[in-house]
Amino acid sequence: MAGVRYTGPASLSFAVSSHSSTAEAKEDFEAHGFGKAPNIQLDMPGIGDQRVGTRGFSLNQVPGSVITLVRVGSLELTVQEFRSSSPAGDDDVATVLAVTRMFAERARQAQNGQLPTARTQL
Repeated sequence: MAGVRYTGPASLSFAVSSHSSTAEAKEDFEAHGFGKAPNIQLDMPGIGDQRVGTRGFSLNQVPGSVITLVRVGSLELTVQEFRSSSPAGDDDVATVLAVTRMFAERARQAQNGQLPTARTQL
């Protein structure tokens, strides 16, 4: 697993978990949950092989977050935005979804032996 975080008024973090097989990644993906916080589920059609996203509370119960978890083959990708001072807005959701889509497309390209070229559409 590897990750990186960018901080400012909002903090954006990325993480990648690599598994030895697609089956192992699928099992791990299905074991994850977003807890019982009052989250709003995000609509994420066509991103990766499996996907889930929420707006509201993070995995650590931090308010003002948008988080996505996507499986692409044997990889699990997480993108999360934290806002400590205000709730996550529609712009925050749009940013996280655009980055998630790009992250997933680049992961797919790399797994297919292609040079990753996917870009965000912000």
